Amino acid sequence: MFKVGTFSRITNTTVRTLHHYEKIGLLLPTHIDEQSNYRYYDAKLINKLNQIKVLQQIGFSLEEIKQILKEDVYDNVSTHFEQKYQALHQELEALKNKQKFLELLMEKDSEQLMSRYNISVRELPERNVMSIRRPLPEFDAEGLLWQELYEEFLAQEVTFSTPPFGISYYHDSEYKEENVDVEIQSSVIGEYADTDKVKFFTQEAEEIASVVFQGDFSQMPLITTALGNWISMNNYEIAGPMVNIPIVSPAQSPDSEDWIHEAGFIVKKIINQSSE
Repeated sequence: MFKVGTFSRITNTTVRTLHHYEKIGLLLPTHIDEQSNYRYYDAKLINKLNQIKVLQQIGFSLEEIKQILKEDVYDNVSTHFEQKYQALHQELEALKNKQKFLELLMEKDSEQLMSRYNISVRELPERNVMSIRRPLPEFDAEGLLWQELYEEFLAQEVTFSTPPFGISYYHDSEYKEENVDVEIQSSVIGEYADTDKVKFFTQEAEEIASVVFQGDFSQMPLITTALGNWISMNNYEIAGPMVNIPIVSPAQSPDSEDWIHEAGFIVKKIINQSSE
């Protein structure tokens, strides 16, 4: 057997790391001398430590590795590998989206961005709506609100406007990636009873600076940049939340190339007051 220092040199692993592995029960010394408290490691543990390092390189956490090494049944271990493969595949897709975004940034300046996205101002008229508003853990969870709204639509036999009109409001005063304040609305005809989740009211008319775009939401940083520049250059100011109006939504097509949305900000015209 090897003392911990020698085992450390043989395996290119710091003593501190070995102590941590022991503490969490991942790699235990073969023997601990009661008098000196020295740790001793059997040569067989070299192979186990190498397995740990390989699994770490793949991206498994120490807790996941601990579970994998406990499971001798191949099918169980294979399940861990399949799950990690899927996770890495998703990370790769995310990196590809970042690469596409970077390519756009390298090609486009502010003026080109505004010409790429045709921005205009229009009024959203006063309308009767059914609404759900509450914090969500992340933006991707917005679909849960639409599902709840649809369930209430069925329960109260709500009549939607013709054509249907849905809109999302993002009420946070600053950009957030979690615990986001989201409201969804659908225009309705008639009067209905409020519930704990769904409220019915008249939404006042609003003016928005917006752009219609096609594709996934990875281009949102470019869109908000173009909107911000346009609003500033055309004597408007942001007067309310960001909005998103689905035209062809993910619920209607699984292919992001088919998605069409209108994104914008509630705005108002800046009135220049002449000095006396």
